[in-house]
Amino acid sequence: MFILSTLLFVGMLQSNVSAQNLREMIQQIPNSADLVIGTASGEQSFTYKIELDSPAIPTPDILMDAPSLTWRDFYYLKDGSSMQIGTKQIPLQCAIFLGMQSADRQNKIEDNYHIEVDLEPTKKACNPANRWNFTKNWLYFRFDTDKPGKLLEIEVSHLLNTFHAFMREEVHP
Repeated sequence: MFILSTLLFVGMLQSNVSAQNLREMIQQIPNSADLVIGTASGEQSFTYKIELDSPAIPTPDILMDAPSLTWRDFYYLKDGSSMQIGTKQIPLQCAIFLGMQSADRQNKIEDNYHIEVDLEPTKKACNPANRWNFTKNWLYFRFDTDKPGKLLEIEVSHLLNTFHAFMREEVHP
């Protein structure tokens, strides 16, 4: 355990990015969005709104430092965080982040990160050891720190049915 902790600490030093910097990037997450799913019967709108509460782990986990920084972090969400699908409101209690540094180091662009976000309805999902407890409702998306308001690769699962989704302004500008 000591060796693993030391390797993670050394990885943090080599990347020149502190835990505080990584957590500041997380704060750029869009707190809400109006999204659309295309179905056979037409469009289905849904929204999410979240507010980060507190980190579930003491510091972000550095998973890989070379060739680019990859890390993950877990946050509990405040009461009232939810996903609204039709008339159904689903509480959200955990946000899982996976951050990857932009691979464009050749052009010296090292401060852009792709951050994947997984919003889950249970606090159990915020325990890294229980990470693969599958739930039937979740929301996944990605955003880039240089364009924090734009959600990419949006997927929603409701009752084990998974759909690709889009931001409303992309469908109806």
